[in-house]
Amino acid sequence: MAPAQPIADDLDDGLEYDVQFSDAETPLQEELSLEENTEVISEYINGKIRRRNPNLSALELTGLYFNKNEIRSTSDFKDTRNLDNLAKFVTARFKNMSSIKLINKNKLHVDLKLVKSTRSRVLCCTPGRLVKVLNSEDSELSKDEIKIVIVDNSYLDTKKQNIWDIQETLKR
Repeated sequence: MAPAQPIADDLDDGLEYDVQFSDAETPLQEELSLEENTEVISEYINGKIRRRNPNLSALELTGLYFNKNEIRSTSDFKDTRNLDNLAKFVTARFKNMSSIKLINKNKLHVDLKLVKSTRSRVLCCTPGRLVKVLNSEDSELSKDEIKIVIVDNSYLDTKKQNIWDIQETLKR
C-alpha cells in the first residue's frame, strides 16, 4: 500500500521551492531609515494619532497630523544617540541658550516660578508636564513661544512603550 499523499489545494503546483532570504538591508529599507526620512517619521506618528483617535473623521484627524515639512532629520548628528550625547546635540543646535528641566517630582508652582525667573525657553519635560505648565493660570509660558520640540523616540519604559505610546503624548 502506497503512503497517503497530502491533499493539496487548487493553487498547489506540486513543486518544492527553495526560498532564501538575505539578511542584508534592501535599498528600500535604507531609504526608509527613521533617522533620516521625515516622511516615514511623520507617517509613523500620524499612524499613532489615527489609532488613538478611532472616533474622529478623516477631516478631524487632518488637523492633528504632522506634515513631513514640520519634522527635521537628525541624520547629520553622527554621535551615538544616547542620553549622554543629548546635551551635545542640543548645544550644537541651539548655541548660547540655557535650558531648564521641568519634572513631575516638583510641585507645579516650583516649575512655574522657574519658568518665570529665567529667560530660557529650552525646556526638558514630559508632554504631560508641559501641558500642566501651559494650562496654569500663573504660567509665563505661552503656546506661541514653543517653536521646536525635540522628541526622544528611542527610550522605552518598563512596559516597552516609547513616547508615542504614552497616552498623554497624543492627547488633543
